[in-house]
Parts: sequence; structure tokens; C-alpha cells
Amino acid sequence: AFFCLVDEALGTDQSLTTYKRVYNSYKDANVSGWSSVQGCNTTTPDDDSCWWYDQYKQALQDSRAFENVRNKLKISMYCKRSGSVVLYNFTSIDQVATALAAAGNGLVSYVWVSGLDDWCDDWDVATQENSGFPSRFNPHHLPVYYYSNGPRLRSSLWVSFCSGTLLPVFIWGYSCVDDAINLGKQQFNNSWYYDLAASFSISNDFEYTSGTVTWVER
Repeated sequence: AFFCLVDEALGTDQSLTTYKRVYNSYKDANVSGWSSVQGCNTTTPDDDSCWWYDQYKQALQDSRAFENVRNKLKISMYCKRSGSVVLYNFTSIDQVATALAAAGNGLVSYVWVSGLDDWCDDWDVATQENSGFPSRFNPHHLPVYYYSNGPRLRSSLWVSFCSGTLLPVFIWGYSCVDDAINLGKQQFNNSWYYDLAASFSISNDFEYTSGTVTWVER
């Protein structure tokens, strides 16, 4: 979602220029040693997360990208001090980059999230706690949809392969980004993967201060 929002801000969302560039770069990248990059602090050396941290920062150097991300993106994490957190309305590029590095690290390590001042890692409050959007983010009670990237997605993507290979898209999607994008388009009209959030038992339109998740504005 992050790189799609960047492309939207830059007017390249139809071609997903930034999205494809970064993922194709990762395919050929040597991430060894990236855990020492300035600004990326982890509880254990995590070269992969710090490589992505740097990419997030680069993508946000254009003010249009940062403003669009700040206005639209919500980042779900689990933090040592704060518990289940959704961070939004960010104050700095570094805050977005550290939060995204934490939220996408696959539970490899905790990442220090700037501004939140907490050690956080990967946690999807929608899947794990059935928590969607509070009513303050949807005052007109518009339908809220969800795209399953949990067991439903894994079970089908395991038999979907990168073109010309026997590499499952679910594991090797970074190596065949066009195949991954095309598969997502195919699943858009398939309610097994993409449907109203309620069909996945995800609650929406609840009180901002209720539930197990803390929504944090910075």
C-alpha cells in the first residue's frame, strides 16, 4: 500500500513506477551490512529491515509523496511498551520509515520507531484482533473492504508460480513483481480474497477509544 500511495502522489499509479522499481531493486540487492545504516535501530541485526527502511526514506523525499502517505496510510504494529498500535498522521519521514520497517519485518526483530519511542514489530490488528477502522475515520459509514493476505492468500498463491519457473509467487513475489500484481488484479473480483471486511469477521465503525488496539496520532 505504501508504494502505491507514493505512486498515486507522483501521478504514476497506473504504471506503479516506484513500486516496481523498488521491488525489482530488492530482487538483485545484496542487503548484507545494511543493519548498520544510520537511523535504523533493531534489537538484533536485521539487514533486510534496514534496507527497506532506507528505501522508504528515499521514496518520501518528494513532499507530495509524504503528504499523501501522511493523510492516508495507517501502520499496524505490536510494540513492547504500547502493545497493539496503529500509527497515523505522521510527523516526519523517519517516523514513517521506521514504522514501516517494523511493520514489515516478519517478526525478525524489534525496530525502534521514531516519535513513538518504542520497540515495535510486525503485527496485523485486522487479522490478529479483528480490528478495522474506528468510526472517526469513516464518518459516513461507507463500506469497508479487506484483501486477505493470510491463510486464504497463501493457500492459493502456493500453486501460483512466477512465469517460467516453479517458484511460488507467495514466497518469491519480489522476484516476479509483474506476476504478483497481475494475480492481485485477478483476485479483485473474487470474494474469497477481497470482500467486505465483515465477511472476514473484521469489525469497523467502533468507538476510537474502545477495543484492544491503541490508535496513535503523531
